[in-house]
Amino acid sequence: MSAERRIVITADDFGMNPASSRIVCDLVASGRVSAVTALANSDDLPAQLNMLRDAGLSSVGLHHEATGGEIADELREQHSRLTDCGMDVIRLDSHCGALYTLEALPAALEFCTRFSLAFRMPRTFPTQFFAEGDSSMRSLHAQAVEAADAMGVALPDVMLTNTTPYQDVASYEQLRDSYIAMLDAVPVGVSEVFVHPGVDDQKRQWEARLVVDSQWLEALEERDIRVVDRW
Repeated sequence: MSAERRIVITADDFGMNPASSRIVCDLVASGRVSAVTALANSDDLPAQLNMLRDAGLSSVGLHHEATGGEIADELREQHSRLTDCGMDVIRLDSHCGALYTLEALPAALEFCTRFSLAFRMPRTFPTQFFAEGDSSMRSLHAQAVEAADAMGVALPDVMLTNTTPYQDVASYEQLRDSYIAMLDAVPVGVSEVFVHPGVDDQKRQWEARLVVDSQWLEALEERDIRVVDRW
């Protein structure tokens, strides 16, 4: 087993709008993000995915959106939209956390097994998203990790992002420093840092700025963390 610390740097929410997608494509082309998750229900999806291919990336994660239907049906339909556009779907994750429930997780893992997808669910309990003392969620997480291993579904070791609401982020420097501090929590193995580059609010604009910031790049190098495209 490699003793390296590796991270996937993911741009989430591709397809939210053409202007944000162009920013993501520029980051892909420059190598500042190594993976992308796509919203399959986006308007003019084929045109936006063509931009992504032109930037050098033909594989994406399915960023599942709950639409009020059966989870299994939604996953099939959204997966088909991406593959019909010629994309290679390599992993599954969840917009706004809709897949991380007792009802949805079995369907998500079964879908991953059927289509040989990795799944965004960290092996380490994600205290950024759930209360550390939430025993029911800890139990569900442990059961899901065990099930994923039994089913051969690849998981990242740790999952990191800035969860502060955009209106509460005081400055770009505060945001950048929070992401740099997160790197100290990256263990040996493959983890994920995901950002939301775009134009819709100041935080998205700052996250686009973050991944090209020299201090961020130097922090990765100083910690000997290698950027990869999948776990």
